Amino acid sequence: MTVVLLCLSPVVLCFAHANAAPGDVTTVSAVSGNIATATITNRSTAVIGCKLFGLPAGSVADSGSRPPFGYVNPVDPGALILPGTTRTVTLEVFTEDGPNGSTALPEGVYDLYWGCTTVPNVDGVEQWGTLAPAGGVPTAVTSRLVVPGDAPETPLPAPQAVVPGPCYDARCLPPDLADVVDDLWNELTSP
Repeated sequence: MTVVLLCLSPVVLCFAHANAAPGDVTTVSAVSGNIATATITNRSTAVIGCKLFGLPAGSVADSGSRPPFGYVNPVDPGALILPGTTRTVTLEVFTEDGPNGSTALPEGVYDLYWGCTTVPNVDGVEQWGTLAPAGGVPTAVTSRLVVPGDAPETPLPAPQAVVPGPCYDARCLPPDLADVVDDLWNELTSP
């Protein structure tokens, strides 16, 4: 069992545990004009939360990197990706405080880094994604995004309908597990 840490400061994805099958969680990105999306497919048996960051192509993702855009799983537990489901997310412009809600990304060529982890993040955690140069074993490689898309535009995938299922909201969890979920969300939503 490999032990690594999920740390984002603000962009470094260093995995604390990469004992996950690479094909269990995958992403596919698309660009249309200045809007980019990523479709995350969760083939694992776990509920996951994800972060994605765009950096100028060829740059090094390290603790000094400031991503111009990305996606951070929102605090809403309904945004978690359930086992066997797919979710398409729209990347947002980042400020020093994190995502600002704008989806009109700056023009340029970018590498998309991403990381997903099981929720709650406790013993037996599995993680998937690309890695910054912090070491560890990646389960994926970065993808290249061209904004506003000098290549022919790819249509954006239709957002996936949320299928009612088990309740993962804090009000549905035992009190001790609700605290773990709250702590995880605070960690996941910090830029």
